[in-house]
Amino acid sequence: MPSELVELAQSGANTLVGAVATQTWSTARTGFLHLFHRGGRHELAERRLDDTSGDIERASDAERGRVRAELATAWQTRLRDLLEEHPEAVAELRELLRTLGADGAKTVNTANVTASGEAHVSVAPGGTIFNTINHN
Repeated sequence: MPSELVELAQSGANTLVGAVATQTWSTARTGFLHLFHRGGRHELAERRLDDTSGDIERASDAERGRVRAELATAWQTRLRDLLEEHPEAVAELRELLRTLGADGAKTVNTANVTASGEAHVSVAPGGTIFNTINHN
């Protein structure tokens, strides 16, 4: 698979997982559900999207970053498979990312991150940083 499509799948996965529990979740869920309508995957995709949202919302603050990273990895694989099987979905995914405020382009950001005490930092595929602090 061309690296451009791998990066698009990565951006899509990070955008999807990042949208959970935000104002854009409904739009993201509907858009990704439409993408996965191909090949009779609608019901499976709907269940996975709902599971993704539930898993993130149920995760403790300390675990949320790890859960998001794991889910982003799973969605990246699903999106790569979809794009490989249905090349016509590439344009639709790009448009969805533009709608959600992510352009799907590879960007490089540099950040110095320090965690101390009960803080945890997780980096999801594609470089999305999730910082969680355990408040006792």
